[in-house]
Amino acid sequence: MKNICLYFQVHQPFRLNRFSFMDIGNGVPYYDEMLNSEILRQVSLQSYLPANRALMKLIKAGNRQLHVNFSISGTALDQFERYMPELIESFRALADTGCVEFMSDTYSHSLAALKSSEEFNLQVKKHTARVAALFRKTPRVFRNTEQIYNNKIADMAAAMGFVATLTNGASPENKIINLFIDYQTFGKFHEHADVISTFAQYLPNEILLQNNHLLRPEGVTKLLPAVASLMRPQITIPQEENYDLRPWLNNDMQQDAFDTLYALGKKVRATDDDQLKQDWAYLQSADHFYYMGIQDPGNSLSPYDSPFDAFINYMNVLTDFSLRTDNSLEKKKITPHGRHTLEAGLYI
Repeated sequence: MKNICLYFQVHQPFRLNRFSFMDIGNGVPYYDEMLNSEILRQVSLQSYLPANRALMKLIKAGNRQLHVNFSISGTALDQFERYMPELIESFRALADTGCVEFMSDTYSHSLAALKSSEEFNLQVKKHTARVAALFRKTPRVFRNTEQIYNNKIADMAAAMGFVATLTNGASPENKIINLFIDYQTFGKFHEHADVISTFAQYLPNEILLQNNHLLRPEGVTKLLPAVASLMRPQITIPQEENYDLRPWLNNDMQQDAFDTLYALGKKVRATDDDQLKQDWAYLQSADHFYYMGIQDPGNSLSPYDSPFDAFINYMNVLTDFSLRTDNSLEKKKITPHGRHTLEAGLYI
């Protein structure tokens, strides 16, 4: 008998408009609303909604031993509300069954843990609050972006009150198996809803028929005692054999964009501009850096023709964003006496 945690990742980044040098400073929108809406609708109809319906059918059939776990990024939740609000209701219905648990993540599926503990904490707290508000379930287990993990990340998560952090296995005693699946995989590689429904319907049942237990991650911490101390001073990533950050921070373009982005953090947090702060979060999605490393032109994972195109487009947006940040701070100048100066020269 095995104890199995079945996890599904749900994430969608806000993909950027083609943004030229001539667009900088001219109020051009950052996000490709048509592309983002189209992709979400396609993935939802091919994967998210039929898979949710299949899981709900199993639960309603009386299978209360069925437990599944979701990690839904904040950017995905924002897109649900903006483009397909029925997705919120679909996941909320699953949450109300008591058979589904939600994990906390960085809000924008970001790499903030590698650069700014302050930004990391803000994003995780924002994501936790968002999930709790939407689904009436407060996450108790943390899963960092792409399961990037080290001792520092674990300590930061523990300090925020999480009972566990998901990472790749150290496999002592093999008492638990974590199966982590991208929820859009079904729709991406299998376009027919009946295939997705069949998979979602029979996989959990087959696991249970083999006398295994399907658990929620918080339940694991209560059921199984700790078996060893896990010290990971270096970054680990489950899907990377050498446990490095090559998908996102391998080349000079990725590093330059990453460093330039996070150099703006202090300024952004000093503004009172909510739109700026939302853009700041969306620009942190790890996907933007991933696109700068994909070497296969036309790869379905990237909206760009090449890594260089991805880099130039992102840096143009980031230059515009930096100008907006500076302008926002100019409107909020601090006097030597700590008073705020209004544009008209009055003091408060």
